[in-house]
Formats: sequence, structure tokens, C-alpha cells
Amino acid sequence: MAEPSLIARQHALLHNLARLAADRGQAEPAIEQEAQSKRAAEESAFDEDYQTIIIHFASQKEQADREVREVRETIRGRFETEQAATARELARDRLRFAEQYDAEAEEAQAAFQEARWTIDAVHEASRSKADKQLQAGEDWVTAQRDRLLAMHLEARRLVEQWKLSPREPEEVPPAKSMRQVQEYLADVETGLARLKGLVLPRFLKGRRLLGGFVLLGLVLVFPLGFLVTGCFELEDTFDALYVSGLVASAAVTLLLGTATHALIASLVRSEVQRIWGPICQALAGTETWRKHILESYTTRHRRQVLEAEAVHARDLKKATDASRAKEESITSRRAADVGASEERARQQREASEKRQAGDLREAEGRYAARMAEAQQQYERDAREEQERHERTLREIDARRDTERQALAARWREGTDQAWAEVGEITRASGAVFPFWDDPCWDDWTPPAIVPEALRFGEYRVQLDLFTSPASGAESSRSGLPDFNLPALCPFPEQSLLFEAGEAGRSEAVAALQAVMFRLLTAFPPGKVRFTIVDPVGLGENFAAFMHLADYDAQLVASRIWTEQQHIEQRLADLTAHMENVIQKYLRNQYRTIAEYNEQAGEVAEPFRGSGATAGSRGRTRILDASR
Repeated sequence: MAEPSLIARQHALLHNLARLAADRGQAEPAIEQEAQSKRAAEESAFDEDYQTIIIHFASQKEQADREVREVRETIRGRFETEQAATARELARDRLRFAEQYDAEAEEAQAAFQEARWTIDAVHEASRSKADKQLQAGEDWVTAQRDRLLAMHLEARRLVEQWKLSPREPEEVPPAKSMRQVQEYLADVETGLARLKGLVLPRFLKGRRLLGGFVLLGLVLVFPLGFLVTGCFELEDTFDALYVSGLVASAAVTLLLGTATHALIASLVRSEVQRIWGPICQALAGTETWRKHILESYTTRHRRQVLEAEAVHARDLKKATDASRAKEESITSRRAADVGASEERARQQREASEKRQAGDLREAEGRYAARMAEAQQQYERDAREEQERHERTLREIDARRDTERQALAARWREGTDQAWAEVGEITRASGAVFPFWDDPCWDDWTPPAIVPEALRFGEYRVQLDLFTSPASGAESSRSGLPDFNLPALCPFPEQSLLFEAGEAGRSEAVAALQAVMFRLLTAFPPGKVRFTIVDPVGLGENFAAFMHLADYDAQLVASRIWTEQQHIEQRLADLTAHMENVIQKYLRNQYRTIAEYNEQAGEVAEPFRGSGATAGSRGRTRILDASR
């Protein structure tokens, strides 16, 4: 069966637009490529000519640079030779002055070092002499003290043999006036001699006193025995005489011995104290004398060291000042001689530099004049070549613009025709399927024939889809904006199926309702009947169509079917009706019911349309099958 005319015209329109855009997309790059190729060729020729000019200028510049470089090198060589001669002469003078004044400085330094060694040696000798004197004095004081201590120790051992406890030297208050150590030695020697000369202490030593009293007791045994027996009228026997005499003699001897020992010990202690006191005072005085004499030795030693240091500092300063004066004189004379030599070298360098500067200015002037002439020639040739190059490029651009304008004119002509066809298609579709808000509905009359296509919406045509950015999409859009075309479905050969998620379910239902309204308004009265199945919405999605039942219940098959068994029954009825139509009307003579109705006239069979909604996993399937 032939394609509906409106759909065929849309296909032809879109095909022509695609071909027009493709032709322009191919022609524009070709024009641009040809222009770019010519520009590239011109650029290459321009580069070659310009390089020739540059090479010629570079050769002239290189020759001038080489000549001026040779002149510069000659001038620089002469200048360096003069500078080197001046530097050698200055170096010889400096070396001569350095050798002369270094020798004098070394002599002065050697003399100063010799004087310093002498001063240091004298200082060390003075200090060593003071140290020796201090050590000798300390040794002599120590010897005197050791001598006193030795005599004191001897006296102490002698007194301790007598069972006495003398006072220590520290316990004896020192004398108010200090004497010489020889006097202290004499006092100790005298005291020691007196101790040794005492007689009574000898009786306290050992058992002499005890033996004497034992002997006395033995002598008095019998006299006292006679006396006791006579006084007490005892028996005059030997035994009585001996025992009484022994007892009496022991008692008398003990009393006499104790009294005698106490008396002798008291006398000895008194005598020893008289002798021991001066000895302790001598020892205490000796210690005071030792501290005093050591302090005087130390003071004298410190004074000698300070005097030696002062002499050393004075002599060293004198030698240092003399050496510094000699060094300053050497330095001054050396600086004067070196300064005079450097001044001569400076004058020679300045003269050489002036000659070099004059020669270089002359050479640079000749070089600048030659380079200015070469630069003028180069700029003149470059300007002429640049003007020729720009003129050729303008000619190429003008030819490209002419071809572009011709292409744009063909494009405008094609887009004008396309825009006119869009208007014709829109008007033809609007005559059969006017917009719902079109005023023509006020005077609407039912159609007498069945349309060859069914409108179910519209779609946007974007020229960007016909061209690629590489083929000049922006220029291809000029003259024709994006536009809308009616979305048509061949009828009754095709059915519509809308599948949407939960978010688009209401839009899909509205689209199906619009298609059903198009069937009602685009078909002759009574030539379409609906079987509506809505298990998802329980009839709410198509409740508005139930108003048709008020005029003819067959238009909506009495009701909207929602229960499974009712739906299955209605589908079975539709299948049976289709079998009846195929076997009774179509047979093998007609492809569709539309072909049959064209021949049937008033007995034409109405079209049966079924609208159904179904849901699965959050998605909604809405079917419109009009057959």
C-alpha cells in the first residue's frame, strides 16, 4: 500500500533538507580548501621570495660583520698588547718593591722577635728567681716548724710516761707580742731540758717507789710487831710477833706510800705545768710567726712578680712600638713607590684606551653606514614583496567570497522552498487535525471520509542534526530556523504503544486520550468503536469517554473493563469479530478493512479501536490498536 501523502511529503522535505545541507557541507569545505590551497601556495612563494631577500641582506650583513670583526680584532689585539706590556712593567715594579720591602720587613720582624725573646727570657728569669725565693723561705719555715714539733713531741712522750695529761698548744693563749723563731726554739729547748732534769718524776716512773715502800715495810715488820704486842699485851712469840708486825707494817707502809705518791705526783704536776706552759706558748707563737712570715714571703713574691710583669710589659711595648714604627715606615715607602708605579701604568692604560676608542668609533661608523645602506635595500625589497603578496591574497579571498555567495544563494533558495513546504504540510495537517484551541471547532462538521494517517503529536526538526560542525553547521542554519512537523501514523496499518515510567504515566495517558479524540473527530460518525481496558486506573483514565455511552453504548462497548475475566472475554469477542470480518468481508480480495470500506459504501464496517493500560515493575504500557 502506498505511503500516506502527508507522511511522504514530510519524508521528501526532510530528504531535500538533508541533501541541501550535505551539498552545502561538501561545497563549503571544497571552496575553503581551494582557497587555503591557493593561499598556501602563495604563502610558500612569498616565503621563498622573502627568504631570498633575507639571504641577500644576511650575506651583505655577514660580509660587513666579518670586516668590522676583523678590524675590531686588530684594534683589540693592539690594545691588548699595549695593556699586557703595561701590566708586565707594573708587575715587575711590584715584584721588585715586594722583594725589597719584604726583606726589610723580615729584618724588622726578626729584630723584634729577637728583642721579644730577650725580654721574655729576662721576665722568666725574674719570675723564676721570685719563685725560688718563695720556695726557699717556705722550706726554711717548714724546717723550723718541724724542729719545734719534734721537740714538742719528745716532751709530750716524756710527760705521758709520767702518767700526766698536758694541755695542747691550741689551748694555750698566744703571747701578745711576736718574737723571733730562734727565741721560740730556745724556749722549747730550755723547757725540754728542764723536763729531762726533773728528779721527782723518776719515782713515778716504773716500780721504784713501790719497791722502796716494800723494802720499808719489811724493815718495819719486827719493830712494829714488838710495838703492837707490847701495846696490846699479846703473846711474845715469834709467830705473834711476825704476824702483828707484818700487818702493822703493811698498814703503815700503805698509808705512807699512798701519801708519798700523792705528794710526789702533785709536786711533779705543778712543776711540769710551769715548764709545759712556756713550751705551748712557744708553739702557739711559732704558728703565728709561721703564718705571718709566709704571708710576708707571699706578698714579697707577688710584688716581685708584678715588678717583673711591669718591666716585661714596658720593655715589650717599647720593642713593639719600635717594630711598628719600622713597619709603618716600610709600608709608607712601599705604598709610595707602588702608587707611583701604578699611576704610570694608569696613564699608559688610559692613553691606550683612548686610541682604541677612537679606532673603534671610526670602524663602527663605517660599519653603520654600510649596514644602513643594506637595511634600506632590504626594507625596499621586502615592502614590494609584501605588497605583491597581500594583493594576491586579496584576489584569492575575493574569489572565495564570490563562490560562497553563490552557494549561500542556492541555500537560501532551497530553504525558502523547504519553509514553504513546511507551511503547506502544517496547513494540510491542520485541515484534518486542527489544534484543539483552533477557532474552527466552533463551526466544525464531521468528516465524510476516513483519513489516510492519524496525528498523535508533533516533533521538532533541528538543522544541527543534518550537518556536522566540520561541514559548516553554523552557516548552514542561516535562513531557516528549527521548526515543528505533525507526528503522523499510517492508518489503519499501524498501532501505537506508549511505554512510560511512573513519572511519565500521566503524559502517556493524555497522549492516548488525544489519539482517541482524534479518532472520534477525524472519522465519519459511527465509523469507530472503542473497547477500553483500564485495570491500572480502574476506569479513571478514560472516564471522560463514558459520555459517549449516553448516545450509543456500542461506541465504548457499554463500559470500561477492569476485571481479568471481563478483559479476557472482551479480547475473545474482538478476536471472534476479526475472524468474522476476515472471513466474511475481506476474504482474499482486500488487504485491510479500509480497502473494503472504500467499496462497501453505506454498508461499510466500523473500525474497532481498543485502548488499554497495563503496569509492570513501576512502568506503564498504554496501547491503542485501531483496526
